Amino acid sequence: LQAKKELGWVREMYAWSMAVADARVPTDLEDHERYQTRLISQLPADDRVGEASMFHYTWSTQYLTVPDKKVVWEWDKRQYGGMPFALKPATFKLPPANFTGLNRQFPSFTPVTQDLHDALTLLLSTMNAVIEGLPQLQDCGKECPGECGMVPCDKIPPP
Repeated sequence: LQAKKELGWVREMYAWSMAVADARVPTDLEDHERYQTRLISQLPADDRVGEASMFHYTWSTQYLTVPDKKVVWEWDKRQYGGMPFALKPATFKLPPANFTGLNRQFPSFTPVTQDLHDALTLLLSTMNAVIEGLPQLQDCGKECPGECGMVPCDKIPPP
């Protein structure tokens, strides 16, 4: 609880970094040219996967019409929080197959490229495949050890 209070939303990134270091997972943190890093791709700032082995989904993504900027499709991780989503996450809506003539809102109302579209589809399709295999959990009304406020620990089925 104190880590949550002190570190806030960045605690998950610190936890990941410490787990990787503790497990001695080999990483390549050299300064590469854009899209050559083997670590992460940050969509939509990065508009393709490149050599990255992971996604870091920080920003929301919207496909917008030109010139009126009407939202045609969007994905934002912030819309998927709370106990109901923790107990049984819903799958994510994939970007529309036809994105011709659409722009993205970030980084600066620029056209949606095939590379960006493919990367977003890969990210969301991969998460959907995992979500579809998750069991339905029940809320027993008890808190997890440490009062994490998430999935009740005694209701998690064994692997």
